[in-house]
Amino acid sequence: MGNKPSASQVVFPPAVPGKSRLCVSGFSLSTHAGRAQQIASLIARTYPNAWDSWFFFSSSAQFRGPEQGLLPRIQAAMPADHPLRAHRTSPFCWVELTEPAEGTYQMPARPDCHILPLGGRDRLCEYVLRTFPADDARNAPIREAARNPTLGDAWVDETPGTVQAH
Repeated sequence: MGNKPSASQVVFPPAVPGKSRLCVSGFSLSTHAGRAQQIASLIARTYPNAWDSWFFFSSSAQFRGPEQGLLPRIQAAMPADHPLRAHRTSPFCWVELTEPAEGTYQMPARPDCHILPLGGRDRLCEYVLRTFPADDARNAPIREAARNPTLGDAWVDETPGTVQAH
């Protein structure tokens, strides 16, 4: 963990055309961040040609600090009156798309990236249940994971997600 970049040094990986990317950022020790990471990883493993994942977990200051935090960098893409500009809890989840879509905002300095801000783990779960239908058997484990977190979810794997595999 000593070589981990600060949030202000994080370079977002380039978008992969035709793939959506589930992103999760939060505290290194967080039940909700751990569950969100598990859900995003499961989706990326189940649908490797359509979904990617990216994670950044760190201290409170690295996550949400006004000077160096990753969360303010993400929130900068949203309009000033967007309710998720006030989000401060761990995790913060969003979807990255290569094309604009309803509810997305272009990331500053990333013309290839449009984000759909979701909010916390609870909103990620709502998004998952809307996006991955119950009538597709592949989605059963994904939908099952979109339930309340357990104590075992508190420890997150700090790897950056499947994005490194490309």
